[in-house]
Amino acid sequence: MNEFHYFVLGTLLLVTLISIILSYQYRTKMKSMASMVISMAISMNIGVTSGILFGFLNQGDLFLSSLISVLIGISVGIAAGFAFGILPVIEGSMAGMMGGMMGAMLGEMISRLQAVSLLNIFLTITVSTLFLYLILSQQKATKDTGVFTSWLLKPIITFIVLVGYFYFGNQLNKESVFSRESPTHENHSQITTDNKDEQLNRITIQVNPSNFSYSPSKINLSKNKKVLLTFTNHDSIEHDIVIVKMPTLPNTDQENISSHGSHDSHGDGLHLHASPHEEGHISFTPTETGTYEFYCSLPGHRENGMVGIIIVE
Repeated sequence: MNEFHYFVLGTLLLVTLISIILSYQYRTKMKSMASMVISMAISMNIGVTSGILFGFLNQGDLFLSSLISVLIGISVGIAAGFAFGILPVIEGSMAGMMGGMMGAMLGEMISRLQAVSLLNIFLTITVSTLFLYLILSQQKATKDTGVFTSWLLKPIITFIVLVGYFYFGNQLNKESVFSRESPTHENHSQITTDNKDEQLNRITIQVNPSNFSYSPSKINLSKNKKVLLTFTNHDSIEHDIVIVKMPTLPNTDQENISSHGSHDSHGDGLHLHASPHEEGHISFTPTETGTYEFYCSLPGHRENGMVGIIIVE
C-alpha cells in the first residue's frame, strides 16, 4: 500500500465517524424513510469504494478482497443507522454488503489507472452523501432552515474544499507511483540476450508494478534454436505467461534451471508462472515459423492489456 491508499482509507474512516455524529445529531429531525436512505447511501458508497481498493490491491484473491470490503460495508451500515433504529441498521448493512461485493469484483478486473480514476470518483460521491443529512432533514423540520440555507449560500467554499482535498490525495498517488518505478523499468522494449552461448537464446520478459503489460511485448526468435525464457515479476500480485499453440521440442534439462516460479503444460500451450517479486524460468525450442500470442491467464489481466506476440523466423 502507498500514500494514496492510506488517503482513501483515512477518508472513508473520516466519513464514517462524521456520519455517526450526524446520525445522533439529526435523528429527531429525520423521517424513517430518510434515515434509511442515508444509512443505505453511506454504507453502499463506502462498501463500493473499499471494495475497489482492496479488490485492486489483492487481485487474484477475490475471496479475501470481498470478505474485507463486505465486513467494512456492513460495519458502516450498522454504525450509520444505529442512531435511527433497527430498520436503518438492516437496510444499511445489506446495502454495505452489496456495495462491498460489487466493488471487490470491479477492483479485481481493472488496471492501476482505472482504479485511481474510480477511487477518486467514488470518494467524491461518498463525501457528498454527508450532505444528505442537511437536505433530507428539511423534509421534517421545514421551519428550521437556518443550517440548510447557510450551506446553500456558500457553495463556492464547499466546492473549493472538496476539490482541494481530492487534489491533495491525487498528488499523493502520483508521487507514490513515481517513487516505486526505478530507472531500470523505463525501457519497455529491452530484450536481454546472452551472447556467451551461441546455442542458447536468453530472453527476459518482465512485469512492472501495477502496469498490466509485458516488457517487451514483442519477441523475435529463431526456428530450432533453444530459448531460455526468464519471467520477472516486479508487481505485488502474481502473473503468468501462456504461449499459445507454439510447436516446441520437449525440455530435457529443466532440472538445471533454478526458479521461484512454476512451469507446466497449459490448455493453450506453454505456461510459466511467477509469484509477486519473484521470477520463473523455462526453456524450449520452437520448431515452426509463425506468429504466436502470449498472455496472462489470471482473471481480468488479459483484458487489461497483458498480451504480446512471439515471432519465430
